[in-house]
Amino acid sequence: MEENSSSSGRIGVFGGTFDPPHLAHVKVARFLLDFGKLEKVLWIPTSKSPHKAESEVTPASIRLRMVSETIKGITGQDVSNMEILRGGYSYTVETLRVLKEAHPQKDLLLIMGSDQFHSLSEWREAKSLAGLAQICVLPRRGNVVLSQSPPSNASVDWMLAPFEEVDVSSSEIRKKVQQNLPYSHLVSESVREIIVRESLYQT
Repeated sequence: MEENSSSSGRIGVFGGTFDPPHLAHVKVARFLLDFGKLEKVLWIPTSKSPHKAESEVTPASIRLRMVSETIKGITGQDVSNMEILRGGYSYTVETLRVLKEAHPQKDLLLIMGSDQFHSLSEWREAKSLAGLAQICVLPRRGNVVLSQSPPSNASVDWMLAPFEEVDVSSSEIRKKVQQNLPYSHLVSESVREIIVRESLYQT
């Protein structure tokens, strides 16, 4: 986990399964570094997602390695294994509390897609998120335009990122690999090598 720090600043919290991490993730993270005036974007791969069956997810150690390779050498991007070390299901509210304790002088910006934001009321201790982080919502293809129709559960401090709709998903990449369709333009070369070496997404 990150070292304790008392200096002021703002950290972007970018959690997810990242199975696999792709170049659209990188584009988003780079954009938010400037837009959110962030000290850094902290990528946090989940241990086990409460929203996905364990059998569907690549082992955490491999996903962590793919994230590390994806952001290698990119300024303002870092990765944490805190949820993987904690084990069990990864609940965002617990992660934010740990980060707040480690960085008491820093503000947190929680990054999520509009699809996740619409289901926020179903998250563990959703109301507690308001006191832990501001939420930055990314438009996702097929979702309601939030600026026109914010969800009823939006009692948290949130903002909509002026970013084009994200039209790439990890599930689409997994499907392309399985169907032997081109996908190398969607991930970094090092991630492609891991997918091939570990024979990921074949079934």
